[in-house]
Amino acid sequence: MAAAATTDWVRLTLNTAYSDVFVWYDDSRGEQVRPALTAPPPPLGSEWVPFPSAGPPGQVLWPARATQFLLGMLARLPIVRPTALEHEDDVTRLAVLVNGPVPSDWPATRDRLRRVLETIGLNDSRIVLMPESRPGGHPAFSLPFDVVVTTADHDDLTGSAGRLVSTLTDEERQAALRIRYTAGIDPDVSADVLVTSAAELSSSSDAVLHLRPRVVVAVGPVDPGVLPAGTSLVMLDPEAEVGPAVFAGRLLREFTHDLPLHEAVTTAAADLGISATLRTTPAGLDDLRLSSAVQSFQDRTHDLPRYHSVGRPSASAFSYLVPPADQLNIAADRAQTIDFEFLRESSGFADLARAEHAWALAQPERQMIDTAGRAIAAQPDALDDLVQSQKRRATLWLTHDRTASAGFRVYRIDERAVLAHGRTYALHVGIGIDWPTDLVDAGALPIGQILPPTSEAEHALDVAVFSSTAEILDQPSQRLSLPRMGPSEILDFRLRMPTGGDSCLVRVHIYHRGHILQAFALRITLDSQEGDAGRPVLRAELVYSRRRQLRDLDDIPPRLLSIATNDDNNGSHRLMFGDTGGAVRLNESHIKPARDFLRDQMADVFALLDSAGHVPSETFERRIKAMALRGQDLWGKFFDEQQQVQDKLDEVAAATTGTLQVVRLVPGFAFPWAMLYDWDLPGKVAEIEAAVVCRGVRGGQVCDCGPTTGNFCVRGFWGIRLVVEELVAQQDADDYITSVSGADDFPTVVSTVGLVHEDHWAMTMIDTLAKGLGPGRCEDLTADQSLLVRLWDPHRRPAVLVVVGHLTTALVDSESRHPRIYVRATEKYLDTANLRTAKRTNGTRRWEKPYRPIILLLGCDTGRTGLDDMHSFVSSLSSAGAAAVIATEGKIDTRLAGELACELVPALAERGAGEALRYWRSQLMADGNPLGLVFTCFGSAGAVVPALAVRTP
Repeated sequence: MAAAATTDWVRLTLNTAYSDVFVWYDDSRGEQVRPALTAPPPPLGSEWVPFPSAGPPGQVLWPARATQFLLGMLARLPIVRPTALEHEDDVTRLAVLVNGPVPSDWPATRDRLRRVLETIGLNDSRIVLMPESRPGGHPAFSLPFDVVVTTADHDDLTGSAGRLVSTLTDEERQAALRIRYTAGIDPDVSADVLVTSAAELSSSSDAVLHLRPRVVVAVGPVDPGVLPAGTSLVMLDPEAEVGPAVFAGRLLREFTHDLPLHEAVTTAAADLGISATLRTTPAGLDDLRLSSAVQSFQDRTHDLPRYHSVGRPSASAFSYLVPPADQLNIAADRAQTIDFEFLRESSGFADLARAEHAWALAQPERQMIDTAGRAIAAQPDALDDLVQSQKRRATLWLTHDRTASAGFRVYRIDERAVLAHGRTYALHVGIGIDWPTDLVDAGALPIGQILPPTSEAEHALDVAVFSSTAEILDQPSQRLSLPRMGPSEILDFRLRMPTGGDSCLVRVHIYHRGHILQAFALRITLDSQEGDAGRPVLRAELVYSRRRQLRDLDDIPPRLLSIATNDDNNGSHRLMFGDTGGAVRLNESHIKPARDFLRDQMADVFALLDSAGHVPSETFERRIKAMALRGQDLWGKFFDEQQQVQDKLDEVAAATTGTLQVVRLVPGFAFPWAMLYDWDLPGKVAEIEAAVVCRGVRGGQVCDCGPTTGNFCVRGFWGIRLVVEELVAQQDADDYITSVSGADDFPTVVSTVGLVHEDHWAMTMIDTLAKGLGPGRCEDLTADQSLLVRLWDPHRRPAVLVVVGHLTTALVDSESRHPRIYVRATEKYLDTANLRTAKRTNGTRRWEKPYRPIILLLGCDTGRTGLDDMHSFVSSLSSAGAAAVIATEGKIDTRLAGELACELVPALAERGAGEALRYWRSQLMADGNPLGLVFTCFGSAGAVVPALAVRTP
């Protein structure tokens, strides 16, 4: 929604004291200079500067500090008002209002002030001095211009005004300009502009007070006391050869160029070769600006796109209940194509008049739709059916920010538009809105299909906008209301483009209860000025989206924070912090060393394990301290100047439980989230050395450490205190699963151990699972069974797959060249290639809900993905349809793998995969072993296996 332009002004308040005139200063920026009135002559270094005067009432004393403010106000103005197309040689003028006991001889007062202002360096051609009227307000201005003429030359106005509306139809002209002639001032005939005489004003003062026109144009001296508060007055010389109606016609012409009142009056008088005196207020300067009318129109019609195309047929059997919206669609199109330049009468003024006319014609349809909506709401069956039939997708479009700097502009911003360096634009975001210049592909997944059903009147969503190059001038995160039926409201974000470069990327993310629903990448082409590329160069690409299965989202707790990560293609990554709208950039030079540090620490711990799998206490404490210090340093890089990000991170630090959601928009991005440490630590070297590590448990209970305790506690790690849920963006793998089932009459859990030699710990794992789950609940594959066939057969697919095997990258003549993990099955090993082949062989069919297994991929480095590797094991299994994958990102042995499987698989009966992993990690930490941090949960961290809760006798 465009903001109305406001005109800068300066007020000089005159105070008569000690036979002199003291001037006080204030301006539209809020600056004030009002020194105390002192008896002259002012001492050296005084706050007052005297200016002798040839006539009474004495000298003028100017406030010394006001000079810098006044010159600064003038410097803020553009040299030329760009909307005054035919007056390109005329400079822009600063409005200087004179208040206080202004003498009746205004010309003499004006001349004295001019001399003062010229002396301090103010060019007379850049200012308009005028007396200030009594303050008062008017309703927001909107078309038509209502003009009432009482003078005999009214025909002159009718002729000149006709040229302003020559491109409009008769009906549209009524929405643009309405001129009426009355023999006297009629209090019942509304007027924005009253053209009359001084004598008529004096004799009809009561009628004028009732009428409250915005501007009065009168011939002859007028007593300001007869005018209502807030009414501006233009007085014309009675000796002028031009009548008031002719002047009013020229004044209207300048209004169509969006000139403020003082410049419109000055320009009109100069064109006609006459003098005119203006008396107005700060608000009166903008009272009849066309941009004010545009603002008023947009305020009244801001929800118009919510009706746009609402009457189109749907797949619902109840679609006949929704009335047509043909005229509303026309009105929406008209509103969207208003030209904000106001360079010609046929552009902005005429466009706005057409839009106002279309809006008036659309009112009956709007009322019919509102009435139909209330009737539908009273019929639950009809409402539910219509709600289900809606195909509401996200809509993004750009418009010019009319208050931005001027210059050549394309007519409207569509997919072919090239935007200009340094210019400001408005990004609009809505859902279910059919907009002509929508930048989102029409085939994008409707967001309405993702949201869970609700009995509430609306969904409360959050929209966050991120950019590393464009400046976001408004709040970067805003709440969006999406009603059960129909389109959403519209959110507006002003963006300032970078001053250089040939492109810009803006990201728009939509969240529900902390869960990311969809992410868009708005790719913008830039140049020194706007243009038409002749081909699509401006687009909003859907880079991440949940799927239809997220409709049970209300059963999933809100996320503490959702962090989306992307690759900036320059060796850095951007981390976007959910609905805060904040983001930070981390270089790979920060990330890779931290990632390697965690793996090295875990490898050192692994090498020191004794025969019972225990870590020496001294080693444990030393490694925990090192990882906590490194994790806190890494966490500290998340803080930036955006307070909302810091507040959210503080909330996370204070949370004792909860889930953090990480969305890898670039699947290959790997980050040691589990090692991040957000609690206070000792600061001094001696304190660090002397500190004792708390293992998170005291007396069999969770310890009472907290974010400000200032000691080393394992619960300060994100991976111990919180569930870290990593979602890997896949074009077809972004469903969210809460419950997993295996095929009926087949084992719920299948394991496969791909080891060259029989392993005691692997065999112990198989036996423990079989005994713990009961007969027939767990199956260990044999070498003559196909694992891939089993996985792609929904009638035999397990709910949980446990893979324990050796991972190798060594080249073997008879094996794949890809990294592979050995399994006991006919395939002998799994790699990303044979997973893709299996998917293609089965018609690229994904595993369907609820038969979406949780997979434990327990080998060395199976979770590691190179930054450019789109087909790691995790990505491939997620794309195939796995609900969740728990994988290792460091060196482990079969003993640790077996311990994890034996603890985690039974826990899946009640705990989600992420919470089950977190709990096992914390138990391992309590035993003095940090190796649980090498495991990561990808996918739906809340997925459980209810069948495991039923034990077989």
